[in-house]
Amino acid sequence: LAFVSSEQDEPACYVITPFNDYGSPPIFGRDYGPAMVYDTSLVDDLVRMRKNTLALEATGGGDCQEYGMNGLNTTLTSRDSSDFETMIEGSQIILITDGFAKDASLTDTVIEQARRRKVCIHALLSESGCGGDFSNYVRVATETGGRVVR
Repeated sequence: LAFVSSEQDEPACYVITPFNDYGSPPIFGRDYGPAMVYDTSLVDDLVRMRKNTLALEATGGGDCQEYGMNGLNTTLTSRDSSDFETMIEGSQIILITDGFAKDASLTDTVIEQARRRKVCIHALLSESGCGGDFSNYVRVATETGGRVVR
């Protein structure tokens, strides 16, 4: 996907918010989050982002549902740095999941937070053979101006 079509479109920062099923081995010591902010103008941040991204892995769970809405909500409401509110406004978020939302009750909250911050959420959905209903992620993407890719 070409969400960034040129260097001019390069974001000022990247935010990675991992999420996992409760009870699965924690990611960075937690079930979801923290939102980690990386400034694209700092080489050290880009090196750290690459290292942390490569350390992510999908494990555990044993069911098809994921806490993706918690991950999105954590990203949208994080206070990781004093600049976070400014950095996230107008951003694009890419959600990558292979399971439908176990925490679908947060759908309206995520949409409201995204709209307030003028954030566009894209959903990359990969069905893992469990079936399920991705409609909440489709709704989040559609209502925030994002794309859905399956």
